[in-house]
Amino acid sequence: LWLHICIALRKWSLGEKFGKLLVEQEPDYELNWGRYGICAEKSRGFKGYLDVYTEATSLYPQNASFHYRLARALCGLGRIDEGREALALGLALDPDYRRFALDEPVFSGIWEEFAGVED
Repeated sequence: LWLHICIALRKWSLGEKFGKLLVEQEPDYELNWGRYGICAEKSRGFKGYLDVYTEATSLYPQNASFHYRLARALCGLGRIDEGREALALGLALDPDYRRFALDEPVFSGIWEEFAGVED
C-alpha cells in the first residue's frame, strides 16, 4: 500500500525505498519489481533503472519485460552494445515488445536493427 501511495504522490525516493523492501521480502512477486523500477528511474534516472533490472533479469531470465527495461537503462546510459544485446534477448522472449521499442527514443540509434524482427 505504501508503495502505491508513494507513486500516486510522486514521492519517488521514498517509493524506491519501499520497493526495495518489498522485493527483499517477496522477491518472487514480479509485479513488485516493476513498481520498484518505476520509482528507481524517477528517483535516480537510468542508473536507478539499471540497478533494479540488472538484479531482476538475473532472478527472472525468462521475463521479456525485464530485459526490455534493462536495455532501456543501458541505452539511456550510453551503453549501446549492451543495450542492444538485452533488447535482442527481450525481443526473442516476446517479439511484441518490438512495437514499444520502436516508440522509445532511447532506442533510436538501434531501431533499424530490430525493426524487421519477425514475430
